[in-house]
Amino acid sequence: MSAPWELREPSHIKRNGRGDMVLENMPTGEYTLTWGYVANHVTPAAELLVLEDEQTISFEAYYIYTDYGEEYKLIPGSLFWMGSAEDEMGRNSDEIRHRVTLTYDFWIRPTEVTCREYRDMVQWAYDHDPPLVTVVGSRVVDLIDMSMSDLVDMDDIGSVLSFDAGVFNCITPDKPMVEVTWFGAAAYCDWMNMKENFPVSYNHSYWQPLDVSVYGSRGYRLPTEAEWEYACGMGSELPFNTGACLDASSQANIDGTFAYADCPTGPYMGEARNVASYSPSYWNLYDMHGNIAEWCWDDYQPYSPYPTINPVNVGSGVDRVVRGGSFNDPAVDCRTSARARFDRGSAYSYLGFRYVRTN
Repeated sequence: MSAPWELREPSHIKRNGRGDMVLENMPTGEYTLTWGYVANHVTPAAELLVLEDEQTISFEAYYIYTDYGEEYKLIPGSLFWMGSAEDEMGRNSDEIRHRVTLTYDFWIRPTEVTCREYRDMVQWAYDHDPPLVTVVGSRVVDLIDMSMSDLVDMDDIGSVLSFDAGVFNCITPDKPMVEVTWFGAAAYCDWMNMKENFPVSYNHSYWQPLDVSVYGSRGYRLPTEAEWEYACGMGSELPFNTGACLDASSQANIDGTFAYADCPTGPYMGEARNVASYSPSYWNLYDMHGNIAEWCWDDYQPYSPYPTINPVNVGSGVDRVVRGGSFNDPAVDCRTSARARFDRGSAYSYLGFRYVRTN
C-alpha cells in the first residue's frame, strides 16, 4: 500500500509524500508525521519523534482494513467550510460560514434507520433482563439510569410502530423509523452498544456524553452537526450534494412543488418512502436530503465564526439540531447547510435519525 503522508520538520516546513521514502541530511529536532486517508482503512494516529545528532528515525503505519460493505461508509477526517456562503439563496442567519477541522475518520450509516431495525432493537431492550424500556400507554419509555424519558410515540397519525401483548410490530418495515424523540434515537445507539459490548455513549439520567470527547466514544452514537454536514456535502460549496438543484423525481423525496432558485419543479409524495429509494450521494449515502429530517447529537447553538476543531455543542439546552429536511419541506430547507431545531422530546412523522461510529 502506498499511503500518503505529511511530514512537519522542526522549522515547521512541511513535506508531502506517498509510500516509502528515505530523507537524508535532515536537521535535528521534533518531527511530526501525519498519515493520509486510504479508502476503507482506519487512518493511523499522527506520530511525533525527535531526531538526535547522528541518529535516524523511522515512521511506520499500520492501516487496518475496515470495509463494512453496505452496512457503514467510512468518511475521512478533513478540513472544510461549514455553513453557507452569504450569497446562497435561502441562507439563514444561523449558517455563519466558518472553517472546521475533523481530525477523526468516522463511519456513518448509509441509510436512515428503518422501522424494522428499530423494532428489532427495542424488542431486544424490552426483553432484556433487566428491561431497558417499558411501555406506558402508547409511549415507549426509557429505563436506563431510571431516566423515564419518552422514546417513541406510538399513537400519532404518523406512527409506524405498534405494541401488543409484549410484542412490537412495524406498520411499514422498510420506511424510516419516525415518531422517535431525540432520546429514542440516542437510546437506540446505546442498545446497539450494549448488545455489541461497547461502552454506552450517554448517561441517560441527564443525557450527557460519558466520554470527555464526543469523538472519542468507542461505539455508536448520533452524528455531530459537523459530521452530518461534511458527510452530506463532502465540503462542496454548492447548496446540495447533487449540485445547484435537487430533483424531486429522482434525487430526493421533498416537496417538489417548491423548487430551488430556477430549478425545475417536481412531485410531492406527501409521505416518507422506503429508505434508499432515490439516488445516493458520491459517498453512497442515501436520503441526506429529504425523506425524513434527522436528529444530530448537538444542542442547537449559534456557530462560532472562528476556525474550530472537532466542534460539538453539548449543554443543558432542550433544543437539538435537526438536519436534512423531509418530504414535507421545500428544497431550500433541505440544503446541506440548512439547520433546524426541535425540542428533544418532539416526535413527528417526518423526523428520524441515522447513526455514526468513531472507532
